[in-house]
Amino acid sequence: MVRQCMTQQPPLPAIVSDASHLALRSDAFDLIVSLYDSLNYILDPHGLASCFREAWRVLKPGGLFIFDLNTERALATGLFTQDNMYTSEQLQYSWEAHWDRTTRICRVDMLYFYNGVENGPRQFRETHYQRAYDHEEVLAMLKIAGFVRLEAYSAYSFRAVTPRSDRAYYVARKE
Repeated sequence: MVRQCMTQQPPLPAIVSDASHLALRSDAFDLIVSLYDSLNYILDPHGLASCFREAWRVLKPGGLFIFDLNTERALATGLFTQDNMYTSEQLQYSWEAHWDRTTRICRVDMLYFYNGVENGPRQFRETHYQRAYDHEEVLAMLKIAGFVRLEAYSAYSFRAVTPRSDRAYYVARKE
């Protein structure tokens, strides 16, 4: 994606940086958005807490940090065990989720078949790891990082996060 930004006219600025140690100046942004469960890929709670501190650092006063997380319910109940192997889609996939209750980490083994290639079909595999964070744990980390005015919503709604939520959206403000 960074290379793609540089091909735009005019080129768009882009960097690659670890979320727990952002290579950005302080008080630089009005808004930070991180979606599609990107932060679930931070497997260590200390790393997530550091990410929140860094987000606070690079936001201007009054800036917003908006992000989502897959909940424990989503990762523990096999929500990511799915496939579309019996369709006519160009990209077919089979995912199998494996939940570890002790570490709160879900491993998802992914197999893909791509049928739209000139040289014939291609197959590839990926393995993803995501950690579930407790809602109260996330709110506490945000407060410790310095955020105020914390809001949290159950996926695709303005309803409160509950134990039955599959995904939670958070909005935190730097004062």
